[in-house]
Amino acid sequence: MKKEEVAILIFVIVLISFLIIYRVLTNVYTKALLKAFKEDNDKFEKLIQSWIVKLIFPPYNREFMYLNYCVLHKKEKQIDKQIEKLESIRMNQDQHLAVYKTAIQYYVSINDEKKSRQIQRKLNDYIDQNKLDSNIKEAVDTELNIFFTKDLSTLPYIERKLENANDLDKVEWNFKKAVVLKANHRLEEAKECMKIVIEKTTNQTQKKAMQELLDNNLKDL
Repeated sequence: MKKEEVAILIFVIVLISFLIIYRVLTNVYTKALLKAFKEDNDKFEKLIQSWIVKLIFPPYNREFMYLNYCVLHKKEKQIDKQIEKLESIRMNQDQHLAVYKTAIQYYVSINDEKKSRQIQRKLNDYIDQNKLDSNIKEAVDTELNIFFTKDLSTLPYIERKLENANDLDKVEWNFKKAVVLKANHRLEEAKECMKIVIEKTTNQTQKKAMQELLDNNLKDL
């Protein structure tokens, strides 16, 4: 075998070995991160900051995973910092949108309209600057109005979403419709929506919670 052929063979063997090691390490640390992700302790934070995780995973993947960890465990101060950190690294358009939507969903979940609107403004600016689909702005604005202003003007949008919805989407949009109707003193209509939510919900814990809401005349909705 010629010297050049030996060199190529060695290079190929080394490359294959590297790829195998990389894949094994990726699988091992992905499993470790997913396991630690569910626990509210410092194990996940130590892992995500470790040199080997930084070596294996791109910056966006690490930082977005940490953002979702903070959301799951309601670490509000870290969430604000993490959004700023993500904005400072290179992201594509889909990643930018994912960061802002994740943040908005969190602030909606804790009923913080001020911060939801702050992130909405950032999202709108990004959409305008990059000439993205303006329908994204309408969707986010409607979502916020459903949960904060509970304006009846959101109903046509909800109805459009329900037209060709699958069962999972019917759960989501009928629940949102019930929220708006209840807030506008249309209780009986809201109850009918909640009955659909209960019918289409497959998660038994969620089904029980929705039934309790309905049994209490949607008092806590």
